[in-house]
Amino acid sequence: MGFTAGVLSLVLVAATGVPSDPSAEALCVLSGLYTTQRSYHSEKDRYTFQPATAGYIPLPCIDGSRPPAPESNAIGGCRYLFTVLEAGTDVNALRLEARGVKPDTKDRVFLLDARNGFVTRPGSNDRVDPADCETWSREMDPLQRYHALVGRHDCMEGPYAPEHPCTEALTELANLARAGVGVARMEYEAHPTARELFPLAPPTPRERLCGLAAPPGERVEVAATLARQGRLLDAVLAPGCRDEGLRASLPLLLRDGACPGNPCLELMTQARRLGVTERLAVLEARAAPLAQWLWKQSDAAQRAFLQAAELPGPKQDALLRLRQGQWP
Repeated sequence: MGFTAGVLSLVLVAATGVPSDPSAEALCVLSGLYTTQRSYHSEKDRYTFQPATAGYIPLPCIDGSRPPAPESNAIGGCRYLFTVLEAGTDVNALRLEARGVKPDTKDRVFLLDARNGFVTRPGSNDRVDPADCETWSREMDPLQRYHALVGRHDCMEGPYAPEHPCTEALTELANLARAGVGVARMEYEAHPTARELFPLAPPTPRERLCGLAAPPGERVEVAATLARQGRLLDAVLAPGCRDEGLRASLPLLLRDGACPGNPCLELMTQARRLGVTERLAVLEARAAPLAQWLWKQSDAAQRAFLQAAELPGPKQDALLRLRQGQWP
């Protein structure tokens, strides 16, 4: 799924990080902060000096950065710092300031006073014409369409059919990340499903083993290769390995001596959850060293292991006798 002309224009804006109107951020964020403060006042009978307390969160910056706010009564925009200058119980006791902090905005300062409810410049009572905040928000957030789709459809599983809304959402996210849009790249890196289904680079062996898209035969081959390289255990125990990858790996790990050992309890727990029958053969083939290892563990670990192993009563008795040096 390729770019539309509209998406391409947003990518070009996002790549430069410079929306078309350098004053739009000041005017639109002041308006949003003012509206949020008014809502807060109607509930609390007062304004708050802290934008975070009122619940105001500005749009993300295109490059993924945000100027730090020096005090709790301020909030960093992208090219402006927004400050609550006055706040209180009076419905008119609210003054907000937007002060430019980047080279192209550092000479710009805007004020919004609740007594008149519109934006002015310092030393003037003339109203500043409002900005087109809808256009500005699209320029500032090229992921608006993506966020709307994942808000309705989640998009954390997959794979998805070509006509599924998540296919559109994740394709757009990957395209923007590939184009170098900072905020899209950050979102893409934090989205495992997007990385698996729409990789920006060839998948690693672990991604082929543990990801969404690999067929079962390929997973088995990759698991065998990682096992020969001594990397299979780390691949399986790293967060996010899906059940299909575990099913392909656990028989190899259990056969090759992961039990007894430090990862044994976690592997046995996963093997029981997935119904991997090789765990039972391991218990019988390595009963003596397994018993010696088991009884050195804490009581909680012993109980967890016996529960994961699902040993019948006679076999638990046999482990007890092995602990005492008696061969059952």
